[in-house]
Amino acid sequence: MQEETEKGYEEKLKLALKAEKAYYEDDKPIMTDSAYDALIRELKAYEEAHPNEKADNSPTTRVGGKATSSFSKVEFPVRMLSLKNAFTDEEVLAFMDNTKAGNVGYVIQPKLDGLTLVLWYENGMLQKAATRGNGEVGEDVTVNAYHIHGIPSVVKSTDAFMVRGEVVMHKEDFEALNKQRAKEGKPLYANARNVAAGTTRQKDPTIVGKRNLMFYAYDTPGNESFTTEAEMLDFLGEQGFIRPRTYIVSTSDEYINSILPERVHIIKKQEEFLPYAIDGAVIKTLSRGACRIRLGEGTHDPNWAIAFKFTPVSAITRLAGVTWQVGRTGRVTPVAELEPVELCGTLVERASLHNVDYIKELNLHIGDMVSVYKAAEIIPQIDCVVESMNGDEIKVPSICPDCGAELVYDPPALTCLHEDCAARIKAELRYFVARHNMDIQGIGSAVVEELVDTGKVKSPADLYKLTEKDLITPGLIAETKAKAILAEIEKSKQQPFVRVLSALGIDSVSTSTAKLLVAKFQNIDALMAATEEDLVQVEGIATITALAIEHSLYSDRKKNLIQALKGYGLNMQAEVKEPAGTKLAGKTFCITGTLSQPRDVFKQMIEDLGGKVTGSVTSKTDYLLAGDGGGSKHAKADSIGVPIINETQFKELIK
Repeated sequence: MQEETEKGYEEKLKLALKAEKAYYEDDKPIMTDSAYDALIRELKAYEEAHPNEKADNSPTTRVGGKATSSFSKVEFPVRMLSLKNAFTDEEVLAFMDNTKAGNVGYVIQPKLDGLTLVLWYENGMLQKAATRGNGEVGEDVTVNAYHIHGIPSVVKSTDAFMVRGEVVMHKEDFEALNKQRAKEGKPLYANARNVAAGTTRQKDPTIVGKRNLMFYAYDTPGNESFTTEAEMLDFLGEQGFIRPRTYIVSTSDEYINSILPERVHIIKKQEEFLPYAIDGAVIKTLSRGACRIRLGEGTHDPNWAIAFKFTPVSAITRLAGVTWQVGRTGRVTPVAELEPVELCGTLVERASLHNVDYIKELNLHIGDMVSVYKAAEIIPQIDCVVESMNGDEIKVPSICPDCGAELVYDPPALTCLHEDCAARIKAELRYFVARHNMDIQGIGSAVVEELVDTGKVKSPADLYKLTEKDLITPGLIAETKAKAILAEIEKSKQQPFVRVLSALGIDSVSTSTAKLLVAKFQNIDALMAATEEDLVQVEGIATITALAIEHSLYSDRKKNLIQALKGYGLNMQAEVKEPAGTKLAGKTFCITGTLSQPRDVFKQMIEDLGGKVTGSVTSKTDYLLAGDGGGSKHAKADSIGVPIINETQFKELIK
């Protein structure tokens, strides 16, 4: 048993070293941060239990990866430490208990997901810029730093000082870059972090200048002249640096033990509205100087700061088997059957495997030890193979596991084309009655199974001809429940057209796409008459989406469903809304940054008053409505003279 444990440690060590090199040196991660964190925790646990067996090259005591050989080396006068991770409120409270003495409060900031950069200033001029590297030696990227927004080449202070921060690519710039690459037929980038890191280390500075990278400053390493973190951040602002959004919580607050964790979770909720990607929140002592000297630092991380990671915690378990699930469009997807493992407070036994190609990419076999995590904290997914056990190959089915029809494999999709496949009908029905679509309460999975298996429902339209007698089923649906379901079905006839359209299950038509289509075509007949050319005129609908919509709408099954639902009196016409006014008629807005409410709220206000909202700033834009952040859109508006207004000014404008 001991020998097997040692072997497991060696295998995991190899995997961790491989992942470390891929992330820090190649900017091509092979696993998510959460999977890597889980692996490091397992290595640490083994090393603590067996200190004599700890490998000299273990990544558990290192800050980052090696400096690449492509750039000259830069030695740091002070170590650029990483941060210890926390995943629960209890860990945050323990950190607070350990840092209370001599500390007057805490600073909380979003943890930007980019590339750490260190800058040197002297006599008011930028002298040098380097990546963090391994914390002791980094890479000289000074030439590229001059092309990164948010890095001033000249500052007010003539003293020598260092600045540490993060280079990121804003979400909107990343999306624009990938759209352009798609048009050019080039492979898409996986995420903004990789682009920011790879671009910062480009040999050609002109490429850096075209990528709209942004630098956010958050520290002055080795500078002991500031009493508090707030003073230091004020200094950075005075020098012209952009700082991440910062919150301060005082230790004198009576409810600090609830306020501080709550503030961390508020940052998590704001994640989708921030202009940049984040993977957690950083908590530091507000006090610097003597407080931090007393708390001290380890070889890897300081004791006066901690990172609360938002990325889901991973768990490692064994793949017991793979089953195949048929969806409403006929798509057949593999589902991993796992040895039960606890993850985020629940027992996980199944996980998504996406498609056949994903299995091939993972080189996954039955019996492998795998890392599983929860995407968006809801859906378990397999991230990577932690240890290959050389088990049986996963067999891809050639016939539908439900109806026996021959499957069509058009990589990466595996599809059952038999429209009367019971599994497809069940999935279609579940989608139709879902809360975000027709919202028909009482028809859960068990009821769906019963209705389809007994042949009472072969299409969502059949719901509207059900009787009480059809529904009553001993042990499943009593008379009272049957009456309630019929009332829900009748009530669903009042749902607006946009919900009906979404519920139809047209390929590539989500709730948001349904809103775009309804706004453009107003009724089902106009939509049915639309061609691919008409559909691509709708802002937000690409050619590939238009083709999918057209193909799905023209299928006999979808035509028959629409005709039947019309006959049962469902809304197939958009409600004509009286415009709130014409105050913004003819005006074009672009929205950027973080506002007090989601952007869609402001978009609706503008459209209700006759205005138009676009996704980019051009010479035709009348106003840029800007919240916190804003990045490249803010800079573009400045450069071409588009008026930039804040939320208060916007509200004055529409009074």
